[in-house]
Amino acid sequence: MTDNHSDFVTSSKDDNSNIDNALLEQQNVSTLFIGNDESPLVFYISSNETDRDTLISLVEQHGGRVTENVNEGYYISKFNESSKEVIDPRFIYESVEKKSFLPISQYRISTYVAPEPSTATVAVAVANADNNDRPTDNQSHGVEQLVDYLKEKQEKPTISDQQQSPTSEVSSSTAIPTSVQTAGRSYRSNASNAAVNKNGFTDEEDEIILETVRENPSRRSTHKLFQEIAEKLGKHTGNSIRYRFRTHLSPRLEYVYIINPDGSIALDSDGKRITTTQFPGTLKTKFTALDDYTLCKAVREALSKKIPVRNADINPDQVSNPTDVLLPGKFFDFLAEDHKNHTRAAWRDRFRKFAVPYGIDRFIQEYELALEEGKEPVEIKNFTGKNLYKSTKSFLRGEIDDGYGRLSQKNQHKRAKKAIDQQSQESTPLQQSEPSNNLFDHPALSQLGYTQSQQQTAESAVANAFGQLPNPLDFLTDDLVTAKFFQFDPISSVVDVVTDIITKKDYSSGDAEGLINDLYEGAGIQKKFGTFIITAVCGDLILIPKYMKRFLETAENPPSGIEGVWTPYDDEILMSNDLSRMEELRIKHGDRRIEIRKNFFSEDYAGEE
Repeated sequence: MTDNHSDFVTSSKDDNSNIDNALLEQQNVSTLFIGNDESPLVFYISSNETDRDTLISLVEQHGGRVTENVNEGYYISKFNESSKEVIDPRFIYESVEKKSFLPISQYRISTYVAPEPSTATVAVAVANADNNDRPTDNQSHGVEQLVDYLKEKQEKPTISDQQQSPTSEVSSSTAIPTSVQTAGRSYRSNASNAAVNKNGFTDEEDEIILETVRENPSRRSTHKLFQEIAEKLGKHTGNSIRYRFRTHLSPRLEYVYIINPDGSIALDSDGKRITTTQFPGTLKTKFTALDDYTLCKAVREALSKKIPVRNADINPDQVSNPTDVLLPGKFFDFLAEDHKNHTRAAWRDRFRKFAVPYGIDRFIQEYELALEEGKEPVEIKNFTGKNLYKSTKSFLRGEIDDGYGRLSQKNQHKRAKKAIDQQSQESTPLQQSEPSNNLFDHPALSQLGYTQSQQQTAESAVANAFGQLPNPLDFLTDDLVTAKFFQFDPISSVVDVVTDIITKKDYSSGDAEGLINDLYEGAGIQKKFGTFIITAVCGDLILIPKYMKRFLETAENPPSGIEGVWTPYDDEILMSNDLSRMEELRIKHGDRRIEIRKNFFSEDYAGEE
């Protein structure tokens, strides 16, 4: 099949070889678990570990050796055993993720309280192992930017880089050194680093974080509190501070200050702050049926007051659909002021993600009917994750079975079209293609599904190299988004915009162009990127907001670990028909989604053979 998508290829093979050499020079991660004597470090991984196979693979791919002798090497387990020095598995995941041999003493179970490794951490670690700077024939523009970024970082190291440099040594009489041979050089990490820890936080900064949380105990689960701390410190992001608190500092909180009803800190007779070890509940409380009814009634009341609508051609007197209403900026402020059991942001998210997809009037009617019949009203449920917007009339209408039928029709239509004019279909760019009768009926889509393998997450590699969280401003390139995308503040709020786009309109199977255009005009998502996203979710539009949210958090494109979002790794397993590997897909996506994906690609692969 002729490749008509040269616009995705931005560098030659020779250029890519230079790119790979630059990456390998930055750090040879295949020797991550090699000691100073050039022998592999030895790990014993407990048989109780549910992800034991993944851990073994990561250790061996990075130069280490896994033993079956319980008395040999580092003992890796989530569970403490009094007779052994146990190391938390996060040591392996985070070392691979950061591409740096981290201080192993900080992961000893006796002194380290760690949560389960997040899906994102595991995914990035595995991705680093699978994508160990192997040369490819085609690389995205993002990789070229990565090389420029790395060169700039090498020429002009920042304070943060200097603090996190693996070659830096902090002398301490109590330090327990751990050495590792990496890229031909001996690096030494100190278990006790009084100046700066492995995440770039000083002891003073840790105390500021703890003290601020003690002063705001009921806000300790909110993102806004940690954003305020970030503004105070001026060196870390709100997300990195929140992660630092939740994974390392929360066990040290010990006490909080008692807060008066007016929000001030309670003082004793001597003017000293009163402490307590009884932590108050956080502001993140569950929504009840009464809360949902209160919200829906408030929105309906706002409608009756002729609030301006998004479409200027609509007469406010005729407005009945809440998704057409542009609620005033103070609406949720007033709602939070009158009903203090939830924050403004919580009320807003409940409206956008639950009430609107479910139906404002629908819930009001159901709630009042339940009361009339003497029944207990039930809150809006099952509108998060894969069930979000299930009741709306988006593409597939939220139903997998319906999607299966539509995709079957797509293949029949495509088969007939190829028989008539296959050459024309292969030579027509996406921008010039005729409007299709199906969401997926674009000649470029068969390549888009695998172009993603050439667009691996360059920013994720940058973040790993320097131990930082991905910065959207670095990996959101012009081929992904337009200038409009950066007008949203914060950038993460674009997820809400995307949610509004896919729920306010009925996108039928023949309106792919309409959806792509709406994402382009309303959210600043480039048309090819929008098409790429739709391909990755296999037309299941309810997954697009989750796709965007994870993408902005991790820089993975497509993001891994989401049911229904297909990565090149998933597709490779699917097309291999290797029964021993298919179980992995069944756990992640389920049989029905697997059948839909097979049906989606069947005709494309038939045309390539």
